[in-house]
Amino acid sequence: MSGRMAARLHGAPLAVGFALMLASCPAAAIDPDQIKILFHAPDNIMRSFGEDSMEINRLYAQRHGVSFEVIKDVDVEDRDVRWSKVKIIQEEMLPILEGKDNSRIKVILWLDSDAVFTNFDFDLLSLCRKFLDSSFHIALCKDLSMPRDSGVTCGPVCFSTGSILLRRNEWTAHFTKNWWELGRKMDQFVLGRDHEESVSVFNTFMAVLS
Repeated sequence: MSGRMAARLHGAPLAVGFALMLASCPAAAIDPDQIKILFHAPDNIMRSFGEDSMEINRLYAQRHGVSFEVIKDVDVEDRDVRWSKVKIIQEEMLPILEGKDNSRIKVILWLDSDAVFTNFDFDLLSLCRKFLDSSFHIALCKDLSMPRDSGVTCGPVCFSTGSILLRRNEWTAHFTKNWWELGRKMDQFVLGRDHEESVSVFNTFMAVLS
């Protein structure tokens, strides 16, 4: 995984992610099987490079003993397919909000279908231990394509949602639910440039200000 990841908290559980600062954190208790990698595999992607990236990530997960789940069919209603990640993560978190959660999973790593582990010695477990022992709820990668030609959709901060590290907790469940629902109120991003990434920026700032 590439990029610099982050999220920051002030008092109440408020998170915003831009640069990973977990190196000095002590390690929290978590077992490999309490980490889940979520991977989206739509048919059009699987007919091209998807099979390869899915197999690479599956082998990484198998080597490190973490859970690996492939999601194929997602109904994003009238939105661009890139909203699939928001819907998938939201549904993964939904049992928490419904009071029906009995999952052992503590951390979720979202990977886009074109994101792969290139270093099989990368220690995801150690990263997740430090992540849990920090004040972070969400860690995101900086968008390495910056600067963009337009700041309208990217906003004051640009980051990529191609890989996301999330605590599986009530705060993140509310965050992802709001992320999806804000899309209904921001029509320009349902099918427009940057799609779900721009709405996630707005959602993050709303959370920090609340």
